[in-house]
Amino acid sequence: MFEKSKQIQLSRADFSKKGSVDKKIIHLIGKINSKKEYYTTSSCSGRIMLMAEGKTKKDADWIFVSHDKITFSQLKNALKKIPKQPVWFKFEPMILHVCCDSIESANKLLESAKSAGFKHSGIMNLGKRIIAEIRGTDFISAPIAFDGKMAVNESYLKKIMAEANRKMKRNEEKISHLLKSLF
Repeated sequence: MFEKSKQIQLSRADFSKKGSVDKKIIHLIGKINSKKEYYTTSSCSGRIMLMAEGKTKKDADWIFVSHDKITFSQLKNALKKIPKQPVWFKFEPMILHVCCDSIESANKLLESAKSAGFKHSGIMNLGKRIIAEIRGTDFISAPIAFDGKMAVNESYLKKIMAEANRKMKRNEEKISHLLKSLF
């Protein structure tokens, strides 16, 4: 049953907004999927983004997204046309969902994740499938514009961008550590 589910999952098209696996974690995902007791179901290597609120999360408009560190000119360029909805500056760390064949294999994976610095990792489902979530702890979520106008100055934008870039660098180091420490 587990092998069949794994085969189906790994042969499916990518339905994410981006439509592909992030380059920074392709080797990590490959290593996990190469083990008979695991398969990945969703992932993000970490991102810096500008997002305009929607009525629901699905309705939110991604104004700008980068899975790498960003420059101030990229940020300013993305903010040339500000929508009426509130605009949020966000940093989100890596998140990875892994289906495991047993509680024991999930715990083994989570031990590696936590030792690599992914402290918010845990088992999120014990129903038909055992799903482990590997997730970082560094987040930024700050409103920066309302009613089509910036609510913060350039100095603040530079500081929040620098902090997001610092968190992105730390996120990349944790990914590298996890890749080396697995199995």
